[in-house]
Formats: sequence, C-alpha cells, structure tokens
Amino acid sequence: MLGSVMDRPPALTVHRPIRFKLVGLSILLLLVVSFGFTALNVSFSRRWVEEDLRERAIMFAREIAATIADRREFESGALLDAQIQQILTVRQSVLQLDILAFTPSGSRVVATSDPATRMPFTRKDVEQILHGRVVSRLISEAGKRYWEVMAPVTLERAVAGAVTVKFSLHRADQLASRMRNRSFALAAASAIVTGLLMGLAVQLLVDRPIGRFMEAIARIRRGDAPGTVSVRTADEFGVLATHFNEMIARLNQFSEELQRRVEAATAELEHRYREVQRLNETLFAAQRSLSHAERLALSGRIVAQARPISAGGLRSLKRN
Repeated sequence: MLGSVMDRPPALTVHRPIRFKLVGLSILLLLVVSFGFTALNVSFSRRWVEEDLRERAIMFAREIAATIADRREFESGALLDAQIQQILTVRQSVLQLDILAFTPSGSRVVATSDPATRMPFTRKDVEQILHGRVVSRLISEAGKRYWEVMAPVTLERAVAGAVTVKFSLHRADQLASRMRNRSFALAAASAIVTGLLMGLAVQLLVDRPIGRFMEAIARIRRGDAPGTVSVRTADEFGVLATHFNEMIARLNQFSEELQRRVEAATAELEHRYREVQRLNETLFAAQRSLSHAERLALSGRIVAQARPISAGGLRSLKRN
C-alpha cells in the first residue's frame, strides 16, 4: 500500500493558465490599438478644430474689414477704437485687434486694442494683402496658441489697409484636452471590459474543454479506468476530443486483449505448475519406494552373509 502511494505520479499543476495569457495579451493589444487610434483621432480632431478656428478668424477679419465702408470712417481712429472695444467685450477669444492703413512709406496703426504691442507682419505679408489675399499663421509661445490673421480693407476698389486679428485657441485647447482625456479613459475602460468579456469567452470556449482533457489525463495518471472526453463542438476541440476518444478506445481494447493474454498465460502456468507438482510427488514416491527396496535387499545380503557364520558356530558348538 505504501509502495503504491509512493509510486503514484505527482498531480499535474498548471502554473500559467492559457486563459490568463490570452486575456492579458488581448488586453495589452486592445490598449495599444485603442490608445493608438484614440491618439490618431485626437490629432485629427485637433487639426480639424485648428482649421475651423482659422476659417472663423479669417471670416471674422473679413467681416470687420467689410464694415469699414468709407475712407472717413477708416481714418477716424477714435470711432474705430470704440468699435474695437465693443467687439472685444463680445468676442473674448479675440486677444488683439488692429486696423492698419497703408501709406507710401509703409503702414500705420489707425486703431488697436493693445497700443503697446503690434503684431509682427512682414513686408511679404503686406505684399500678399496688397494683392487681395488673406494671410494667416498659427503661433505657439509660452504654452499659448493663437491664429494671427491679416485681411485686406478695400476702399474704392483698392486695398487701403488691413485688419489684423490675434485669435486665441485657449478654449479650443481646453476642450481638446478634456476630449483627449475622456477618449483615453473610455479607450482604457473599453479595453478592460472587452478583456473581461474575452476572459469569460475563453473560459467557456477554451478553459472548459481543456479542463475535461486534463481530468481524463489525471485519471490515466492515477491508474483509474480511462474515460472519454465529452466535447461536442465542431471546432478544433471537437476534432481533438474525437481522436482522443478513439485513442482511449484503442487503449482499452489493447488493455483488454493484454488482460486476456495475461489470464491465459497465468492459467497455463498454473496448469504446468500442477503438472510439475504431480511429477514431483510421483518422483518422491518412487524415490521412497526405491529406498525401501534397497533396504530390503541390503538386509537380505546381510542375512545371507551371516548365515554361514552362524552355521559354523553351531557346528563348533556341536563338536564341543
């Protein structure tokens, strides 16, 4: 009993189940793919928002330029300053608004919301404005981003000046930051939920069939009668279960045939043992009978040898 217990093979222990590997790898891939596409979507959204704000800034500058109808209004700096202050009160995304008048020697500021600062437009930009084009560029400095837009002011079918606008992207960046954080949080949450659901699916579709195979293998290792695996599916596990059950059936057939041969050999050995035992008993009886006959023959020889001696003794007694 002790020997059978000590000879029993150790139980099979799975230290790293395939379910954990599949779920972990799936979650990792989902996180990478989700974060990648989320980052790409955020980048595209940011560019779309930038382009939309650029179009809005250009439209705003053109609208301001279109409100200047005559040269007298254009040259009235006090009136334009008042209008600029009203506009800045309503449009808080406008950081600075300047109105420039072109002169033969260059340009001068007619009205501005910030007299201490002038937006840095170059001579090349002025040439573009003189040809009726709109100049725009995205500026990033000190953690702030804004569009600088310069639109022409046309009076009497000639470009008389320009409207320059500094359009802030602060609110758009705040919105983009919130959207980015929420998108990454949703991507992470969706990856985790998908991983959990995938873990449940793996447990139902992979872990259970593998567990049935492991139970059958454990029975074989314990020396119990091997049983079949009940997996009734049309996938790889179903095919594997069919072949496994066929193998178990053949093993049972071979085991039964081997058992019959062992029983037949045992019966033949027992029959021969009995024959040998019978022959041994016969030989022992023969040896015992032979020994008795030899003792009788020896006694006869002794009697035959002693008879003349006793006869001679009797004759000598008679003479005396």
